[in-house]
Amino acid sequence: NLDHISIIEFGIASGGSLKYLESLKVKFEKKYKTEIRIFGFDTFEGMPKSENVFDQLYDWKEGDYNADFNTVQSKLNYTKLIKGDIKDTISYKLFNDYNITNVLIVLFDLDYFTSTNNSFKIFEKSLSSNILPRVGLFFDNLHSSSEISGEYYSIQKFNNENIKSGKIISRDFYLEKYDSRYYQYMNFNHKSFNVNYKKKQILWEGY
Repeated sequence: NLDHISIIEFGIASGGSLKYLESLKVKFEKKYKTEIRIFGFDTFEGMPKSENVFDQLYDWKEGDYNADFNTVQSKLNYTKLIKGDIKDTISYKLFNDYNITNVLIVLFDLDYFTSTNNSFKIFEKSLSSNILPRVGLFFDNLHSSSEISGEYYSIQKFNNENIKSGKIISRDFYLEKYDSRYYQYMNFNHKSFNVNYKKKQILWEGY
């Protein structure tokens, strides 16, 4: 029952994932009669300098994956790119200026613990009206992280700090059959969390 949804990728490098999403956009818009808006966030300067022991500096160096903003933009037809550090760019004002609403899917490809942790600003109360109560998440480098580093540690930290207030980043037990990097964000306090739009489910006669 939505006229549009938004998909966000944090950390886009050369834009390959966004190009793939764009290839699906027209197909899914036609099938579901719903507009799909795509947004990409990046500094376009590569991996930032870090001295944080939890950032797995043995895997990445400052400047890795840098890309030119204009070159990436020229490859994309529908995606809106937001340039800057996510700790500064994620804000209520920016989301409303860019009309980033009904966020349903977020892809994380920031590698560092600190950067991923900063990107979780998207789940703050000020943006709750822009984010749907249940959001599909994908953490690209989860497999290279550990319980005390990288993306996985960011998830644990978020849950430890927010579970009591009704927010959690949970494993997606259905999609993890295909890839264990799928998670879901759930905001139990959202007014629409338990709204059920499904048709009444009935048993087949004689079942």
